[in-house]
Amino acid sequence: MQRLSAALPDIVGQVAVNDSTSRVSSELRAALTPKAIAARNARATASGAGPGGPVGNAAIPSISVIERPPTETIQMSKNWLVQPPDAPERHLALIVVRPDAVIRRTPDSEYGSYDLYVSPRLDEGTESVIVHGMQQALLSARLKADGIDPAAVQSSMDVVKPTSITVGAHEERQTQRGFARLLPFICGVLIFFGVFTGGQMLMTSTVEEKSSRVVEVLLAAVSPLELMWGKLLGKLWCTEP
Repeated sequence: MQRLSAALPDIVGQVAVNDSTSRVSSELRAALTPKAIAARNARATASGAGPGGPVGNAAIPSISVIERPPTETIQMSKNWLVQPPDAPERHLALIVVRPDAVIRRTPDSEYGSYDLYVSPRLDEGTESVIVHGMQQALLSARLKADGIDPAAVQSSMDVVKPTSITVGAHEERQTQRGFARLLPFICGVLIFFGVFTGGQMLMTSTVEEKSSRVVEVLLAAVSPLELMWGKLLGKLWCTEP
C-alpha cells in the first residue's frame, strides 16, 4: 500500500558512535531526531542553499544513536555493521570520532574530524542526513567546549532569503524567475525536435539522391561541404519538399 503521510519514516535503523571525546554522541543523538532533521531542511531551503536531507514528499528517516565502548577496536566496531539482510534492526553506519575532533591538540593546530563507515544497503539520502547531523553535532560540541551557546550562534546565522522586487520606471513588481529558469529547457526541447525532424528529412532525401545517382552528378559540380550547406538552407527556406 502506498504511504499517505510523509511523516512515516521509510528508513529505520541505528548509527553506532565510537566517541573517544565523550562529547559528540549526545550532540549527534539530538541532531538526528526527526525534528532536528526537518529544522535543518527548512533552514537550508529558506536560505536558498539547498536541502540538507530528504525534503518535500520524501520521508525523514528514523535514526537511533548507540554508543560503542571507547576501548573497543575499530575492527570490532566494523563487525557490528555486518549483519544478515533479514535482521530486525538495520545497522546503518559507524562513526569513529577522532580524539582532537572537539578540542585541538594545540591552539595553532586544526580540529580533527571523524571516520564514517556505512552499510552496503545505506542509500545516499540517508547518508547525507547522517553527515549533516554529524556536522551539527561537532559544531555544537566545539562551541560548548569554548563556552559558547550553540543556540545563540545558530539564531544569529539564520537569515531568511527575502523576496526580490523589480523596480521599473513606472511600476514595481515581484520578481518572477520561473520563466527564466524554464527558458533554456524549452529552447533545448525545440532544438531537439528541430534536429530530429530535419535530420530525418535530410537523410531521406540523401538516400533518394544516392539511389537515383543524382548525388554523383551534383558532387561532380560542387564540393561535399557546399552540397550539405545547400541542403540545409533548402530545408530551412524552401516551402516545398
